[in-house]
Amino acid sequence: MNKVKKLVGVKRFAFTLAEVLITLGLIGVIAAMTLPTLNAGINKRVIETRLKADYSLIQQVLKKAEASDVVIGADVSSNLESVKNYFESAIQPNMKYSNVCIKSRGCWHDGVTYNLAGRQAYCDKPGIGIGDDIITINLLNGSTIVMDWYGKQSVRNYFGVDIETNNTITIFIDANGKKPPNVVGKDIYALVNTPDGLVPAGMSVSKEEVDKNCSKSASGNNAGYYCLRRVKENNWKIPDDIWGK
Repeated sequence: MNKVKKLVGVKRFAFTLAEVLITLGLIGVIAAMTLPTLNAGINKRVIETRLKADYSLIQQVLKKAEASDVVIGADVSSNLESVKNYFESAIQPNMKYSNVCIKSRGCWHDGVTYNLAGRQAYCDKPGIGIGDDIITINLLNGSTIVMDWYGKQSVRNYFGVDIETNNTITIFIDANGKKPPNVVGKDIYALVNTPDGLVPAGMSVSKEEVDKNCSKSASGNNAGYYCLRRVKENNWKIPDDIWGK
């Protein structure tokens, strides 16, 4: 009898169905608000890691080519054959890759490539790459690189690098391949071949010009082209103001 009385006196605490549904709803709202931010942060770190690795890989490939007595001149002819020769002599024997496209679709993302100002990138060829006589290479880690030749004046105006030769090879690294955002300055970065080696775009301009080109206020057809220099000098971290633009 005493045991029955004790059980009767016990108070039970429980959530009603309405309270459970409200709680689940709040959890869903919070998750919907925070998951995009978390995913964006993860994507940013992946791009930063791959970009640094890709930059190092390309530099190592060119050093291997030089060690094999391959002449990697900064001067090339203004045609596809010169780009193919650069690829076949310096890149192909020293780099592992999954696919290569010569002025054709299949290796680059299908949509438009934008610059940091929200415009279509200069010389963008949707589905093929950035440039005219383009060779696009899919790396084993999921990144993509695009090679082309540019003339002296274009290299200065768009890539911010002074060269003494008439033409040279330029390279764009898309650190996450065909995945978005596909924006020069966010996941796509530019380099220029010079007599001193491959350098980030923007190496011949002031730090102030680099910061302006790689910023929220960036404008012009080459907005974001100098971002590799800024990221490299920022310990391989993409500035948050750029990523969130």
